[in-house]
Amino acid sequence: MTKVIFQYEDILYVVKDDVPIFERGATDAQTTTHEDTKNKYGKTLFLIDQCADVDIFENIMNCESVKEAWDIL
Repeated sequence: MTKVIFQYEDILYVVKDDVPIFERGATDAQTTTHEDTKNKYGKTLFLIDQCADVDIFENIMNCESVKEAWDIL
């Protein structure tokens, strides 16, 4: 079910690819895209936390990336 939510919210790519590293000297378009991706990253972490029951949440609460949490799930 979580995967369906990620597809609906257009954030499944964040789970699969993680947030790309921001490069110095980026164009305005690249900066905007990066900010959008960071916002979606936060949304994705929130949804993972909300969808996980207490037992599973204990396994993912210290994950440092969305991909890491998703891989555990």
